[in-house]
Amino acid sequence: MNLWREIASLLWHSSTCPICGAPRDGELLCPACRKTLHELQNCPHCANFIAKGRATIHACPRCPEVSAMLACFPYTAELRERLRLLKYYRKAQIAADFGGLLAARWHDFAADADAIVPVPLHPARFAERGYNQSELLAKALSRELQIPVYAHAVKRTKNTKAQHSLSPRERAENLQSAFAAGRDLPKVNGKRIILLDDIITTGATMRGCAEILRSGGAAAVYALAVAGHLDK
Repeated sequence: MNLWREIASLLWHSSTCPICGAPRDGELLCPACRKTLHELQNCPHCANFIAKGRATIHACPRCPEVSAMLACFPYTAELRERLRLLKYYRKAQIAADFGGLLAARWHDFAADADAIVPVPLHPARFAERGYNQSELLAKALSRELQIPVYAHAVKRTKNTKAQHSLSPRERAENLQSAFAAGRDLPKVNGKRIILLDDIITTGATMRGCAEILRSGGAAAVYALAVAGHLDK
């Protein structure tokens, strides 16, 4: 399956590039973004987009809990706005559209999965918003892949600060003891799990959740997100 053709059939039917907003001449992306993305790959340890061939020198922590980290697009201003609408204004159609994008990225990765686990929200944030945007994405991806969602396999026990605003040391402290086993955790035993979030910033949140899933007997954990950061 061609990732870009599949995405083109599902998303952004306007005449502008979804990454930079430039005219795209009937293609999914404008020429400049097409060239940039074809020269990039995800770092398997943090999902940052890096130049192909740089994975061996890219300074990322290695983590045995996560089999791979995957993102669909670099985290641009345009994607930030779409994800903000999903995250804070419950624009469910955005989640539905991103479900197709995530499925295309997963098929491009060419691995098998048995279930999807969304990254959880702390109960206080869930009460404030009334929903978890990662769970909306998980349900959309579930419809595409025809596999179940275990929404309560992992629970967040600490109302953490946003990771992007913290130093590496603060990130580690922020997420210490932030996750625990949820009531669905026994369901992951022996299964290959897609761990899903909207954005992978450093990979620390994914690694924290993956540790819980591995403790529950998950055979493999693949971190997947709509957006990953662009390493510069």
